[in-house]
Amino acid sequence: MASDPDVSGKENSEIRNLRSSCVEKGLWQCDSGECINNASVCDGDKDCSSGADEENCHAPCNGLQLLCAGRCLPKYRACDGLEDCLNGEDEINCTAGGGSCGVKQFRCADGSCLLESLLCDNLPDCSGGEDEEDCGDVPPSGFPLGLASRYIPDVFITASSEYKSEFAPSQARHTPPTTPGYCWVPSSVVDQWLQVYFGQTTDVTGVVISGGGSNWDLGSWVTSFTLSFSMDGDSWAPYEYSNNNVQVFQGNRDRYNKVSRPLPTPVTSRYIRLYPAGYEGWVAMVMEVYVTNDENTWLMQDEYVPLGVGLHSDDPAAVPKIADLDMTASSREDVVYPWQARLNNGEGQQRRAEWSPEYSMAVYHGIQWLQIKHDKLYAVAGVITQGAYNLDYWVTSYKLAFSLNGQTWTPYVNRTGGSEAMVFQGNTDSHRYARNLLDNPVLAVYTRFYPLTYSNKFALRVEVLIIDEIDRQFIPCGDDVSPGRGSEVFYESLGCNGIEDCSTGKDEANCDECGMECLTDFGDTCIPSQWICDDIEDCSDGRDEEGCVQGVPKHCFFTCRNSVTCLPTRQLGDGHQDCTFGEDEGSSDVEDALARRWGSCSYNCSSVYGNAPCVPDAFRCDDEADCLEEEDEEAGCDHVGDTGGTDDCPTLTCDLPASLDPICVPHHQICDGYPDCAAGEDEQGCGNAVGASTQATTTSSVSLQTAATGKEVTRWPTWGQEPQDGLTTEPTSGQETFEDQTVGGFRESHGSHDQAIIWMVAAALCGQILYDMIF
Repeated sequence: MASDPDVSGKENSEIRNLRSSCVEKGLWQCDSGECINNASVCDGDKDCSSGADEENCHAPCNGLQLLCAGRCLPKYRACDGLEDCLNGEDEINCTAGGGSCGVKQFRCADGSCLLESLLCDNLPDCSGGEDEEDCGDVPPSGFPLGLASRYIPDVFITASSEYKSEFAPSQARHTPPTTPGYCWVPSSVVDQWLQVYFGQTTDVTGVVISGGGSNWDLGSWVTSFTLSFSMDGDSWAPYEYSNNNVQVFQGNRDRYNKVSRPLPTPVTSRYIRLYPAGYEGWVAMVMEVYVTNDENTWLMQDEYVPLGVGLHSDDPAAVPKIADLDMTASSREDVVYPWQARLNNGEGQQRRAEWSPEYSMAVYHGIQWLQIKHDKLYAVAGVITQGAYNLDYWVTSYKLAFSLNGQTWTPYVNRTGGSEAMVFQGNTDSHRYARNLLDNPVLAVYTRFYPLTYSNKFALRVEVLIIDEIDRQFIPCGDDVSPGRGSEVFYESLGCNGIEDCSTGKDEANCDECGMECLTDFGDTCIPSQWICDDIEDCSDGRDEEGCVQGVPKHCFFTCRNSVTCLPTRQLGDGHQDCTFGEDEGSSDVEDALARRWGSCSYNCSSVYGNAPCVPDAFRCDDEADCLEEEDEEAGCDHVGDTGGTDDCPTLTCDLPASLDPICVPHHQICDGYPDCAAGEDEQGCGNAVGASTQATTTSSVSLQTAATGKEVTRWPTWGQEPQDGLTTEPTSGQETFEDQTVGGFRESHGSHDQAIIWMVAAALCGQILYDMIF
């Protein structure tokens, strides 16, 4: 039956397209359409499945071949002890003869020939002893990068060309004498190069190379070469002599022995290229690169030490310093727990030694996190990451954030000092380390990793690098003259933060001696921090109740590291250093203080507070400009925080739970995250930020013995306030200055006001009880 002309025409068209594609690539096409190297045609090996590449081979043999009974034989199959030609001519002239040495022999300076097996055997056989010279027995300083051990994967080794896949660039590895191996052989000897990518930035100290050995033409090796280095794989710099001329290194003198070529000056790089300059027979070689910063040395440097998250590489059974419970995460997949994310975790055929977030959540890049709680406050110098053990999963990029309390987090920003969180380059495989050092170490008690991108699946194993010697920033908890690592200490910036770090309580002692300096009616010039922004004027000029947002005054929210007294806002960023360490002049320090006090600093504008680049969300639409251009009080402020106040109650009147009489809700209790009204109207229309919490207050009474009068003033918690721990993060909108109410014609003092409130509440409760009993 005749074939369908349309079908046959289509097939012929496809074959023509394939042939055209091979030609465009500079390759030869088999009958099947497969493309092969031109050098593989008529080389004695069938590379096409049909053997078409070895048919009609009447053309002269190329430089890589020998004429053998009318056909071409690869040179590397000559003198290998096996007769490939019909007359055995491929094994003829393999010994000394005619006044010259055979391909398996070494020619001494006096003209005598030695077997290559006699080279570098610690016995001089040449009259001049040159057979024992340059034996490559002293490698460059440092460590082998890992070509021979296969630590460097195949894809990291590339070249300008390859003769065949058996001699691909990935075969350029030294192998033990008992292990069959190959070598790299290019398809040409002109303008060729062999390249290795390290997978990291490292210091190269030299290379060790050898020839093709028994795997290629017995007379082939590189006699000289040059080197070039690159950080990005695009821009290359040749290694030069001191006179700026490219340095030419002497190569091998035979096919077997290694030669060591140290660099007079090590080079910091991520890539290396070797360019063969001279050769014997053909270019055939293997190599190893030597470096100084072996990965394990990254764990212990003069400037930092590991925190203790990972497993010790020399003693994996040792218990790590960071406990399992101090490694947490936003989610986890199946049985992959956060505490499995330890550097070097995994052994043998074990799988799933890593942390991976829940798969359904992992699509939200940058939201999932792995958190490490330190055993104490440290300056974090950097991090190291790995992928999953025994699996092809790893994180290719991530962000970092740090915290002092586990609640307020600060992302690490770009080197340029911008506001964008810095994206760190992650791993390129699952087993190698990827180390990232911070330009500016960060003081933190918590470190978080936010994975962004990945290969196959999110997977992390980590270590945190810390600066161990920061004793000068610590204060003894006892009476020690100097901190000393053996005694109990606390970091000075964490004093008076409401959390006792010392067993003696010294870090939280005397914290309320002077929260604000001002003139008072009772003669003292200082008031404790609990008296500020509590709706009761203690300063004669009332400054302790001005500009209050969620119980904290905007005009006096900043404290220096070595002080508990707030620094007036007008002194922030004024060009004069008021704090001992100058933090009042640093916009980032001011921004951190704003975020600590109000839980956020995300409204972007140039603020009036030390020129910080943001203001808290709680400051928007409060009738007081906090941005230099006043944009926080412009758009969208008409409806925010409308409490519907009256002349009798400038804030909000609402019903209390349990049918008590309506009350006027104090200004600081509106939009504080806790409903004081029965219907919760005091918490409506507030524009609260997500994830906020309320300002911490105290429920215990505080007694202050004034120095001037000896008068004791007892303070009680304000009605409606509840004790809470943590930072203030709920923004309050539409706030106005709250004027103190009067009871019975008297100006409120802390004693009379609180007692009056207590009696009023008690009377209301008694009245309600009597009403219920009667009716």
